[in-house]
Amino acid sequence: MWWPFLIAMISNEGLGPITNFVAGLAGMYAFFFMVLGILEIFSLPKKSLGGIAILIGWLTFAYALFWLLNGLKVSWVYHASIAFVWFVAMNLAGLLMQGKMNEKLVGWVVTFAALYTFAIPAILWSLPAGMQGPF
Repeated sequence: MWWPFLIAMISNEGLGPITNFVAGLAGMYAFFFMVLGILEIFSLPKKSLGGIAILIGWLTFAYALFWLLNGLKVSWVYHASIAFVWFVAMNLAGLLMQGKMNEKLVGWVVTFAALYTFAIPAILWSLPAGMQGPF
C-alpha cells in the first residue's frame, strides 16, 4: 500500500516545509490510479472517473504555481515543470475517459509524460554528484 510511505514522508519532513504538499499530491495520484485499476479489473465504466482526473490535473497545476511562486530552490523549477506536464496529461486523460478526446493524442502525451517525469529523472539520479542536472 502507498499510505505508509506518505505517513513516513510527512512525519520525517524529508522535503522540508513542502513535504505535506508533495505527500498530498502523491496521495491524490495514488487514489486515482488505484480506482482506475479497480475499474479496469472489473470492466466498469470510467466516465465518472474522468472528472476526478481533470480535478487532479487542476490541483496539480495549483501545486506547480505554488512551487514556482514561493521562491523555492532552483530544483523545484524542474519539479514544477513536471507538474505542468501532468496537468496536461491528466486533463486529456479525463477528457478521454469522458469520450471527448482522441486516443492517439492522449497516448503521445502520456508517453511524453512518462519519459519526462520518470525516465529522465531516473537517468539523472544515476549520474555522479554534480552532474545530476536540476536535482
